[in-house]
Amino acid sequence: MGVPRRATFDKIRRFPGYAYLASRGPDASAAWEASGRPKRRARDGRRCGFADKVHPTRWRAFPNLSGDALLLVPPARLAATDVSDFVARHGAAGWTELVREAEAAWPPGAWLSTHGHAEPHLHLRFEPNVKYPPPASARRLA
Repeated sequence: MGVPRRATFDKIRRFPGYAYLASRGPDASAAWEASGRPKRRARDGRRCGFADKVHPTRWRAFPNLSGDALLLVPPARLAATDVSDFVARHGAAGWTELVREAEAAWPPGAWLSTHGHAEPHLHLRFEPNVKYPPPASARRLA
C-alpha cells in the first residue's frame, strides 16, 4: 500500500475543508487537515507553473525546477485544484487511478505530499526530505 486507500478516500470525501496527503513510505500514508486553502487555489483560470506538462489523457512524472523532487500530475481529464477537489470531482474511480499511478511512480523511501501551496493544479510531490511537513496544528484525518 502506497497512498491511502478507500478509508482515506471516504474521510477526505466527507471532510468539509481542505485536506492533503503527506506521508513517508508505504506504511505511513496519511491525510491531514489544512487550515484554509493555500493562496491561488481557486479555480480562477490561472495557469500552473507546469501547465505544459499536463497531458490530455496520461499521467506524467517529471522533476521539479530545482531537480530535488519528482512531480506526478494527473491528465487534463482528471483536473483538480487539490486532493479534496479531486475526490469531489472524480470519485472512487479517480481515486483508484490516483493510487495506482502514485504507487507506480513512488521512489523508495521518498516522502509524498499533495499540499501544492501556490500551484492551482493537483500534483503529487515525491522527495527524499519533506519540504512542506504538516504543521504542528494540523489534524490527522487518516
